[in-house]
Amino acid sequence: MNEIYFCDLCNESVPLVDLERGVATRLKGRVVCATCHRAMGSAEAVSPTDSAAPPAHAPLPAPGSIHSHGHAHAATHSAPGGAGAALTFGVVALGVAVTVGAWARGALEEAQLQRSADLKEASARHEALALRVETNEQADSALRSSFEERALAEVGGLRVDLGSLRGDVSTLQSLLTERTAALGASVAQLELALQRVERHDAELLTLQQHVVEAQANVQSLTQRIEKALARSPAGLGAAEPAPAEDPAWLALLEQLRSANVSERYVALVGLSQSRDPRATSVVLPLLADADIFLRMAAARALGDLASAEAIPGLIDALDDEESLVREAAYLSLRSITSRDLPFDAQSPDAAERAKRIKAWREWWDKERPRAGQ
Repeated sequence: MNEIYFCDLCNESVPLVDLERGVATRLKGRVVCATCHRAMGSAEAVSPTDSAAPPAHAPLPAPGSIHSHGHAHAATHSAPGGAGAALTFGVVALGVAVTVGAWARGALEEAQLQRSADLKEASARHEALALRVETNEQADSALRSSFEERALAEVGGLRVDLGSLRGDVSTLQSLLTERTAALGASVAQLELALQRVERHDAELLTLQQHVVEAQANVQSLTQRIEKALARSPAGLGAAEPAPAEDPAWLALLEQLRSANVSERYVALVGLSQSRDPRATSVVLPLLADADIFLRMAAARALGDLASAEAIPGLIDALDDEESLVREAAYLSLRSITSRDLPFDAQSPDAAERAKRIKAWREWWDKERPRAGQ
């Protein structure tokens, strides 16, 4: 059975193994545990006389003996030597307790001081962090305020610009409407003026034709008078037969080649009034003249000459770029051929006009042999 020892200072149990290892010790027969031994500072905590005591290798108690505090220690060590030893041990224990207490108190105070310093440092850090947060919040608030003010100012400026643009657009729309109306009125006036010009041109053309006809009549009358005078009888016998006469319109050929449009027009009217189909070949080239009125007069003159020779040229004139020429050619075709094939000279549909012209050409291709052309 294992032996049990108790510390004579703190009454704590001391394992036998601690005594064997030298962790716990005996001082003059007293058992000192490892804790008290360390607190006493080993040999420095005892007197010189005590240091001469035998070390921890004192004789061990007999097997089976039990060490009990408060009883006789016959099994482990002898009884104390007297009251002085007890006093010494009491002083040592008191010193140990005071030392331990002082050390504990110093450690506690140092810990408290360290904790106070840590708390102060943590508080300072917290205050610095709070100050930084507050500064950042103030800066963020100022930045937001500045941004909001700038945004509001820009939005206000954009609204003003938008309002101005809307006003400009409205003004431009009104101006455009007014100018469109004015342009429409001007176009209508121009159309009326063009119609009046066309009527005046037609009237002028008619007047010119009348003048030419009158001149031709005067010229014809003059020629007849001259011929009558030349044929006056020399006696009572029968009159000599008159020589063959050349066509009167031959005198107009030189005038027909004139660079003056009016002179060529007068010559065309004279040829038209001659009603001589032989003049057809002279008039046909004028269907391609640069002047619209000469082309129109040539188409009319060919109708008056009434020669089948003019039919192909008049069919080609149905495709003229001017409606007045197309109309005159169509009327002359109807007069010469006694045919009324449909054709709208005023139609703006070129495809439809081409279809009608093709019908005229197909008809003429069939009738050409009969007409001896």
